[in-house]
Amino acid sequence: MDPDAREIPVKVHLHYMIGNHDWYYHLPGTEFDNIRAEIVDAFGLSNSPKPFPHELKESAELLALLSRYEVYARHGDIYDSFNYSKEKGRNASSLGDAFAVEILNRFPVEVQRRLGVELPPGIVGSLRELVNVRPTLATPLWISSQLRQNNIPLAIQKKIKDLWDEMSKEFLKLEFVQAGNIPFKLDAVNGLEMVIRLTDRVSFKTIDSLVVWIRKKFGSDEITFAHHALKEEAFLNHKAQYIVYGHTHHHEVVPLDSFPGALRPTNQMYINSGTWHTYYDLAINKPEEQKFIPYQVLTYVSFYKDNERQGRRFETWSGSFSD
Repeated sequence: MDPDAREIPVKVHLHYMIGNHDWYYHLPGTEFDNIRAEIVDAFGLSNSPKPFPHELKESAELLALLSRYEVYARHGDIYDSFNYSKEKGRNASSLGDAFAVEILNRFPVEVQRRLGVELPPGIVGSLRELVNVRPTLATPLWISSQLRQNNIPLAIQKKIKDLWDEMSKEFLKLEFVQAGNIPFKLDAVNGLEMVIRLTDRVSFKTIDSLVVWIRKKFGSDEITFAHHALKEEAFLNHKAQYIVYGHTHHHEVVPLDSFPGALRPTNQMYINSGTWHTYYDLAINKPEEQKFIPYQVLTYVSFYKDNERQGRRFETWSGSFSD
């Protein structure tokens, strides 16, 4: 090591904003304050133990900080009706929560419990990746692809399909799920029900077109949320040069608008912060063939002001790799 080299400590302030997976940290109450206090201590956060913000306006400190960098940020879950209810707000769970808990997390556990001795090594591990499948409503296709790739006998495939159907019917009967079923309106509950009921009558292979239709209809797992940025107040009043979302797990940089004639040129951009975990993405070519491609993704997004980065305003670094 260079004898002249030395580490220079940099003071970092970490702020926690919640989204759909951790919405309960937004709930008020002493009991939740105690939980948040432990999180603040463990992560070294700058948050108080009061409800973590979901909107920037809920944290004066964070709003002021991002305003200095002309950044407006939100998780982006409010634009996904599968994972956010406009009627209930962010202090309530969503259909996506119920689907993850009751189906995606439970299914591999039940397969292991009921059929474990009949299955080859690795298949249950593959089914545990259901939570990383994109789009979420393509999970039946993922199951079908794993059964085929592992050469599972047809008799056992039927048992697994029957288990999926059984759990799905139980899920649809839950009071919480039915509460979101709006009479005389095609909603996300109807979409889920169509996928599940279709698997009752036919094989997993036939649902590919329905999954694609539901994906477009209900906006869940939508690849880009860039057009939502055009409606943000911070974009419309030009106070934000950068609109930043997460949620979709899909990193992108999209030009929104430009004002070259202003005293200080403004180029407004939409940036998605991407993800830091494994993707199992459904190939867009012939989705009926149930081809999923796994890869790892890692994205960083940074913003600067004045001369913090030799005049640069922002940087994004995104990398993907696969075994």
